[in-house]
Amino acid sequence: MRMFHSLRLVPPALLLGLLLGIVVAPPAHATAINVINFTNTTGVAAAPTGSFTYGLGPSCYYPGVPCFTNFTVLWDGMTFDLTSSANGPESLGFPLCTPLALGPVLGFQIMNQSVPVPSCVTTLTYSWSSQVGGDASTASFGFAVQSAVGGNQGGSLVIYADPTGTPTIANTSSSGDWTLAPVTTPEPATLLLAGAGLACLGVRRRKGIGFCPGNAKT
Repeated sequence: MRMFHSLRLVPPALLLGLLLGIVVAPPAHATAINVINFTNTTGVAAAPTGSFTYGLGPSCYYPGVPCFTNFTVLWDGMTFDLTSSANGPESLGFPLCTPLALGPVLGFQIMNQSVPVPSCVTTLTYSWSSQVGGDASTASFGFAVQSAVGGNQGGSLVIYADPTGTPTIANTSSSGDWTLAPVTTPEPATLLLAGAGLACLGVRRRKGIGFCPGNAKT
C-alpha cells in the first residue's frame, strides 16, 4: 500500500512520459537458455544431460555479437565445460569453399544444427560422441558436424572438452544425436514495462484517473 501511496504524488503527465520512455527505449537482447535433449545410439552409459546459455553479455568478445556464457554437459558421472570451445569451434579439415560464421555464431549454428551447407559439400551430419578409458584423464566429449563430398567423408567442425569428476563406468564410449529445447528469459525492458503498468493500474484504482495507456477516459 505504501508504494501506491507514494505514486499518488506523481503527476499523471510525468508517469505517462515514463511509461512511453520505457515503451520506445531500445530493448535489451534476451538471453536464451537451451536445454539439450540427447539420444543415445551407441554405448551402455546413460544419455548425457546438458544446457547452455547464449546471448549478448559483458563477457562476449565481439561487440554486438551474442556468445555462450555457460555450456555444461554431464555424462557418465563427469562434467564437461564446453563454453570456451563453443565460442570458437575447431575446424578439422572442414571445406572452406563457403565462408563460415564468426566463432560463437558458428558454435550456435552447430548446436542448432543449422550450419549452411558449403557449395562444395553434398551433406552435413550432426552427432555427439564421448569416450573414457580407465579414469577422467582419458575422457572427452564433443559435438561434431561431419561433411561429405559425394560418397567420400570430408572434414568436420567440432565443439569438445575434457572433464572434471570420476567416471561411473570406465572404458566405455557413447554417441548419438540431439535436439534443443529453448527457454527464453524475459527482456529487462519487458519486465520494467510490466511493473510500470501494474503501478499505473494501482494509481488509477486509488485515484479514479484514466491516464494509463489503452485506458484513457474520454
